[in-house]
Amino acid sequence: MSLSLFSKWFFVMLVAFGSHQSNAQNSSTYELLDKSTGQTLTCLMCEPGYHLVQHCSATHPTKCALCNHGLYTEFWNFVANCLICDTCADNQVISHQCSPSQNTKCVCKEGYFWNRYFCQRHKVCGSGYGVKTKGTPYEDTECELCQSGFYAAGKPGHATCQQYTDCEKNGLITVLKGKIWHDAICASCDNVHKDGAEFLRGILPDFFSHYSMNKNKLQRLVRRKLQTAVKRISRRMIRRIEMSDLLKQITAWVSKASVQDLRKLPEKLEEVQLYHAAEQLQRKMARLDVEVKRCDVSCE
Repeated sequence: MSLSLFSKWFFVMLVAFGSHQSNAQNSSTYELLDKSTGQTLTCLMCEPGYHLVQHCSATHPTKCALCNHGLYTEFWNFVANCLICDTCADNQVISHQCSPSQNTKCVCKEGYFWNRYFCQRHKVCGSGYGVKTKGTPYEDTECELCQSGFYAAGKPGHATCQQYTDCEKNGLITVLKGKIWHDAICASCDNVHKDGAEFLRGILPDFFSHYSMNKNKLQRLVRRKLQTAVKRISRRMIRRIEMSDLLKQITAWVSKASVQDLRKLPEKLEEVQLYHAAEQLQRKMARLDVEVKRCDVSCE
């Protein structure tokens, strides 16, 4: 047990003992044996924010002094020394500064919650899951799987389940049906003549989030294959980059890439051995090409 914890334990025990020994009529007093007279005296405790300087006697009351800066007492007491104010732990911020009569109050910082002994980062809902209950400093985020007809819309950790866009209701054509990780893709007769790959641009960032991909392979993809549109990153720096930062780099590339570059993306994925993702993306492109051609005919 640390000295700080011991002193606080001793303080609580002393106050409890003093309260037990006090008169039932007044819980802010304690009994003291006057050794010089043999009399039992009833002394007034020090109020919160103060500590004992001198016990009472038959001729003078209890003497107390205000706790110095960085020290406190929270209860009526007769302790000689004030307690040291707590400091907040990792991932905590001060919600109430320490005062002579109150200890420091800490709360988990934004994005964290108190998990019995420490602040833990809020759960980030996975692809296809929406936030059912937003996390607080005291409770973790609660996630829910998006039901049929709904998809997770928004940034990871903040996405909510929303209903697919009804393209036909809005006078548009559905070129790609929605999935739990992306909305339906709509087109009008004015833009249906675009290359099918162009329609992928809006959902490609979510594609990389949805399909769990090896971080090392994604690092190679960003560093070696997407150099034309993304600022070159050194090998040392790329190893330190978090997954979320890699996805930001990919999103930046997608926003600037030409249709030809988008068409070559499945090939680039294969080159870094992300075969499953390459296959899924190629299927998306093929399906889009078919739907775009079908819609093109219907618009004529």
